[in-house]
Amino acid sequence: MSEIEKKALSPILRMGRWFLVTSFILGFLAFITLVALYIYNTEEKAPTELYPESYWGVHITNFVFYMALGFGAVMVSILLRLLKTDWAAAVNRIAEIAAVLAFVVAGFNIIFEIGDLLWLVDIFLYGQLDSPFIWDGLLLIFFIIAAAAYMYMPMVPDLTRTSLRVHEIKAFYRFLSFGYIGNPIQRVRLRKMVLRMATLVFLALLLMTTLLAWAFEEVSPHPVWNEALSGPLFVAEAIVLALAIIIIMLAVLRSAVGLQDFITRTLFVRMGKAMVYAILLYLPLFVIGTFTMTSGDDSMFVSFSDSIWVNEFAPITWGIAFFGLVIPLLIAIQPRLASIRFVVLAATMTALVLIFKIYMVVVPGITRHLNAYGDGIHWPTLVEWVLMVGSLSFFIILMVSMTRFFPMVSIWEVDDQIRGEDGKGVGPG
Repeated sequence: MSEIEKKALSPILRMGRWFLVTSFILGFLAFITLVALYIYNTEEKAPTELYPESYWGVHITNFVFYMALGFGAVMVSILLRLLKTDWAAAVNRIAEIAAVLAFVVAGFNIIFEIGDLLWLVDIFLYGQLDSPFIWDGLLLIFFIIAAAAYMYMPMVPDLTRTSLRVHEIKAFYRFLSFGYIGNPIQRVRLRKMVLRMATLVFLALLLMTTLLAWAFEEVSPHPVWNEALSGPLFVAEAIVLALAIIIIMLAVLRSAVGLQDFITRTLFVRMGKAMVYAILLYLPLFVIGTFTMTSGDDSMFVSFSDSIWVNEFAPITWGIAFFGLVIPLLIAIQPRLASIRFVVLAATMTALVLIFKIYMVVVPGITRHLNAYGDGIHWPTLVEWVLMVGSLSFFIILMVSMTRFFPMVSIWEVDDQIRGEDGKGVGPG
């Protein structure tokens, strides 16, 4: 058994103390979330704060956040594979798993948006094809299937390895490995199939995601949602967000599983540089996308642009620009700060601030109405905040559960990277 195999399979072969403690904490948060969901469905069905639409602000923010994370994570993995960056072998698996789980959590936030769980039945029975809930649901199912297929295919060699080491559920891993034994012919075929799958998923997700972003403007005449740059802006933002979250997850995995020899400082520095390039792509789109709101003839567009830069949303906007983009950019490009600690710090700042950026996409638009209500600013209630934290805890619960059944690092790809091979080895993976 190689060193990487021993480390990567350790959470599967034995249940560590960190798993029990983490599961207890996350289980408690999940219980609080269920209580909040009960309160929300029984006492807060009526709109909160300003308008009938504005109380959806947090739930739509959550949905877009996890959709962006899922899309960005799978795109990062695909781009790293297609560019044949061998140094990223330890990154691909965790990005692929994060993508699938993010799409699953996004689905639960659709339920939060609906408000009453019983209304799900009405959507299936009486839903109209032009309903955003139908769009989101069908698109989400497609994303989950595509991301899961892309995650599963390169995992097959590691499932074969796992079946040789475990005792309790050996048949489970043998079934999932589909008779793969890792001979040279199988390895070459697998690599070709993974690259083909990556290309197909890349094109499909890019097309469907940009269509989803542009479809927002068809939902209602809210000013922020009528944006020509919404498609490329969402793609760039999703990649930045995914890179930041993946860096944080790599740091946690490195410490929890003891993969310091494989998830190295050099890997973090390179991931930090990748985040820099993504920020440089995203920053001008962010600035142009907000300032061009003043180019319309409708005074509502002028009001929106002013509101995010100089009026009620200005503190959030300037905070996004400096704390989420400029400062992490400066940290990541400084050679003296090329360490794991500072790269993770920059990634954490970026991830936290981009959540508020998504909030800025949703809320200002739904507080600018073509009716007599007037303008205002929405702030979530305590129950909505709990549901937001609960979504994150649910995502982490799923991620921790995955560590108990599947290797979080692509063992066969890291082995090939260490040996300097390209699918010519022997053995299971």
